[in-house]
Amino acid sequence: MKAEFTAFIKKWKNVFAADIVAGCIVYSLLMVNQLVNQLDGMWHGSISYAGAHEVGIGRWLWPLLDKGRGYLSPDPVTSIISVAVFAAAFILVMDAAGIGNRAAAYLGSFLFIVNTGILASLSYRYMSPTFAFSCFFAAAAGYLLVQVKVNGVLRNIACAAAGAVFIACMMGLYQAELGCLCLLILVYCLRKLISGDGSLPDLGRKLVRALISLIFGALLYFAMVNVQLQVYDTSMSRYGGAENYGVAETISHFFERIPATYRYFAYYYANDRIKTTYFPKEIYVLVYGIILLGFIPVIYRTIKRSIAGGVLAAVCLLLIPAACNSIFFIAFEAEPQIQMIIPVSMCIPLLLGMCLENTADIGWQRYGRAAIPFVMGIVLYGSYIMTIYDQQSMYMGMNSMKELGSEIVTELIRDDLYHPYYSYVFVGRPADSPVYAKNDAVIARANRNAAMGTWNADDEKWATQSWQSFWEHQMGIALKVAGEDALNAALSDP
Repeated sequence: MKAEFTAFIKKWKNVFAADIVAGCIVYSLLMVNQLVNQLDGMWHGSISYAGAHEVGIGRWLWPLLDKGRGYLSPDPVTSIISVAVFAAAFILVMDAAGIGNRAAAYLGSFLFIVNTGILASLSYRYMSPTFAFSCFFAAAAGYLLVQVKVNGVLRNIACAAAGAVFIACMMGLYQAELGCLCLLILVYCLRKLISGDGSLPDLGRKLVRALISLIFGALLYFAMVNVQLQVYDTSMSRYGGAENYGVAETISHFFERIPATYRYFAYYYANDRIKTTYFPKEIYVLVYGIILLGFIPVIYRTIKRSIAGGVLAAVCLLLIPAACNSIFFIAFEAEPQIQMIIPVSMCIPLLLGMCLENTADIGWQRYGRAAIPFVMGIVLYGSYIMTIYDQQSMYMGMNSMKELGSEIVTELIRDDLYHPYYSYVFVGRPADSPVYAKNDAVIARANRNAAMGTWNADDEKWATQSWQSFWEHQMGIALKVAGEDALNAALSDP
């Protein structure tokens, strides 16, 4: 075990260091300027006191994580830590997938780190470590259950128990990262099937161990949720259908949710509601066409060796969308959000890396192998530019909002209308003001969460919470925003 751990560190340490450097460079605008998104990121700023609400949506470990870091999340430290933890998680997934090619390892890990899903997670600065550690616990659980080699009954039980603990912790932070666990197990099975390394019975035993660990992890998770519900004297929330979480509900909705997992997988590549690349969405059709061409000879070779193995390998490929979006089998009322795309964002780097690793260096396949690093570079460039658009949108929008805020406060003080005990009603949104400098080209390209000051003015709760958080966390001014009733009254007044 010690020798294997040493070999693992030696193999991946340079990739890990390169990922951190790449993350710091790409997200430097966000880190240096402490940028946040216009949703919960701005509502909380750098301070997080997770409590009854978070426990009520099943995130029992979140309050403990917040307490462990003193409830503060200053940048750049918070984002650097989160990038490092995300990188470590993906390295575990790549190792389980059998990716050893240097080009695939470096480019694949950069493809994962440089994407709008990671950026969105970082823009929720108060909880970016929550996202990151949940992803790591998911990957660590899967790695322990299928990749780590142990002998003896007791060691197998210990691995399964540790995996169950990691699963409970992962679910206790952010349930959407369940897809990372399922994807890791699936690509491990795919790797074993196409390489012929190991027998089907051995693979079956590992899957049974993983299933048992998943069951006990779920039981431990629900037990810890109930403990924390008692501690915080609260109950499960209606948010995202959390009150309906349970084994019976998951089973009853299982088959009807299968199409949704594939539909939500396509959302990532539609480049519309969730924007992931600077290029048109057709770039993903090209990429998956190359992946398909890469896997056809691999599956054919596997079938020639073992029909059962080849068929199962093809099934593994077909199940990838469902694995990535496995959380929607449980949270069947939830809808995909940009911070939930982490498992899906792993697919292209993993599949291209596995193509490069397993495609034969003969005939036309040789040209395919040579093209894969180039394709990975093109996709990486598109992802990079998209992250820059989002960061630039946050930066420009926040600057405009702060200038607008300064003008408002100056006017209030000059007209003797400011008092910390007064309540103020703000009708409209910052982006509607002529003082707000809008760069329509940037905002149109950016994701909605990054378009600062463009929130829905008709949503009274969103509007009042956003204005209050802006004054408190971004401006640092004691200016009290009136509640929803006052805003409704102002909106209805002709």
